[in-house]
Amino acid sequence: MNEMPHLGNYLDELLTKKRVTKAELARAIGKSAVTVGGYIGEASLQTRIIWDISNAIGHDILGELSDILNINGQNNNLQAHSTKDEQIAALKMKVQDLEKEVAIYKGLLLQK
Repeated sequence: MNEMPHLGNYLDELLTKKRVTKAELARAIGKSAVTVGGYIGEASLQTRIIWDISNAIGHDILGELSDILNINGQNNNLQAHSTKDEQIAALKMKVQDLEKEVAIYKGLLLQK
């Protein structure tokens, strides 16, 4: 499992990279500079705060965090928790979809 990044440190680095001061960010999101300074010290931030900061600085923070999380590159633990019956049902639906696709291809070949 990936370690969650310290969002305050991440935010501080992002502001430096984008050359945005804490005072500028504070004005843009309608908070005090002290409040924004407090965000820098926090390991975790509420989604609303991240959303507002993203909009203010024009940077997709949530998307970037999603890339860091990289669920698709790892074992999906949710699938491990599904029951065998759920997995069988999902596989049966996939087989039905593939059978339909094969039938379409056969029909196209017979038309030639």
